[in-house]
Amino acid sequence: MTQIAQLQEQLKQQQNQGTGAWCYNFNKNIAIGGAHMGNIGGPGVLSDDLQALIDVLRKENILTSDYASPISYDESMASLVSELQEKYASAILTPSGLKKGTGYVGPSTRAKLNALYGCSSVVTPVACTMDAKQCPNGSYVGRVAPKCEFAKCPEVAECKNLWWYDNSNKTCQQKQFCGAFMYYGLKTFSNEKDCQVALLIKQVEQQQQQPSITITSPNSGEIWKAGETKTITWTGGSGAGSIYLKSDSQEAEDSQPSTGRGTGIVSIITSSVSLSAGYFTWTIPSTLRPANDYHIFIGNSVLYKQSQNFTIAPASTQPSITVTSPNGGEIWKVGEVKTVKYNVSNPSGVTCADIYAVNSTGVKIPLRTGGYTGMDNGEVSFRLGSGFLENVANLLVLGRYKIQVDLQACAGPITHINSDQSDDYFSIVTS
Repeated sequence: MTQIAQLQEQLKQQQNQGTGAWCYNFNKNIAIGGAHMGNIGGPGVLSDDLQALIDVLRKENILTSDYASPISYDESMASLVSELQEKYASAILTPSGLKKGTGYVGPSTRAKLNALYGCSSVVTPVACTMDAKQCPNGSYVGRVAPKCEFAKCPEVAECKNLWWYDNSNKTCQQKQFCGAFMYYGLKTFSNEKDCQVALLIKQVEQQQQQPSITITSPNSGEIWKAGETKTITWTGGSGAGSIYLKSDSQEAEDSQPSTGRGTGIVSIITSSVSLSAGYFTWTIPSTLRPANDYHIFIGNSVLYKQSQNFTIAPASTQPSITVTSPNGGEIWKVGEVKTVKYNVSNPSGVTCADIYAVNSTGVKIPLRTGGYTGMDNGEVSFRLGSGFLENVANLLVLGRYKIQVDLQACAGPITHINSDQSDDYFSIVTS
């Protein structure tokens, strides 16, 4: 019965060889000094296991010449098997913690040999029929092994009408996209609403990442006169932007919504300015309507700022005032006597002047008010006490200020005529 089983196995191997597929199932361990002769061939004939092992070594290009039939599995054969084991070390040696081949054909080596050449792992080639199938794009595909199924048809590029924007086109648009159309910065959407929402979120995020703009002039309380040349100043911002003049009271009559900044825009002061410059010189049109609710609007589509209210007075020969000292950069020390100086032109009708210190947040602190008669020839002196002016009860602390002088008509009801501030801040410090 044993011989019959061996003959059947040998016949199976021969049949596989006839179809071009060689296989052998290794079921026995092989070691130096083992009995690997005879089996069914009689004395002097190699065993089936040893002969199959020699065939494997030839297929793996480890044994490249004819090998003389040994009388046993000797050291030279073991050396060749060690080379095979090291070739497939991850499957044979590593699981056992080995780095070098042993030459012993044990369970792990036999498992790898059967995985490579075992009869259950050999797939007999299948001859498929020659019929073909037409694909949607007009091409044809045939049947392929191992199951003789039709090959997959080429994919047809799908076209869609989508809404989109990208880094260069920052408005939602619609067009047809086909096939592979994605690239860096492109965002696509099935409808316009989702596109607009995503674009708005992106613009807000960009605005939050940008440095903020702070308008330093004009600001609250400043009076600019039509026909004068003034300097608009700000800090922060980068890139190109625009400057607009806005008014709360002229919204309905004079607004220009086409500028994209909403209603209330009286005029475009400039449509192109470098935000990093920090200033722009503007000659105020003499035709502007006098009002005390003007704003300066500076920025671009993602970064913008609106100033506090300031006044544009009419171009006329009415009295005007210019603060000359302190006018920016001066240092006033506690304990010193300092003088506020100002010039008045066309003083007709002016009977008094109120003086204020304006801090960096726009808060006006009275130094001399209440219709004090006379203008003192444009000079008023103050002595600084312990951290504040002696006659200003603890309101003027150490810090940065501008001086504002308001011209008044004080004969009867007090009437405001004109005002001016220091061009920049001065500082009050300790001695």
